[in-house]
Amino acid sequence: MSTNHTEWPKAIDEAVNQTLSWLLEEDQFLFKSADEEDFVKLCSGLGRIIRNEFGLWAGNKELLGSCGLKSMHTDDASIMIIKAVWERIVEVEQKRH
Repeated sequence: MSTNHTEWPKAIDEAVNQTLSWLLEEDQFLFKSADEEDFVKLCSGLGRIIRNEFGLWAGNKELLGSCGLKSMHTDDASIMIIKAVWERIVEVEQKRH
């Protein structure tokens, strides 16, 4: 899973796609069954992984900018990415039904 500087996603969509590639089916089920308030609780460890793997602590300004501001706090950016993952999973599930 470890990515180097040249593999860091530069946009939220890239970060979402990479995150989805890591999640097991069981993890995705937890996202599907969570409401918007619970999604952060379910993935507290995922935020740390995202901050590390996507270089948010190491200066990935492109991804921070895609999340809103290049000066955005890394915790806020990882929460935005996690929310976008949750929304994508829910969207895919709704299209199936």
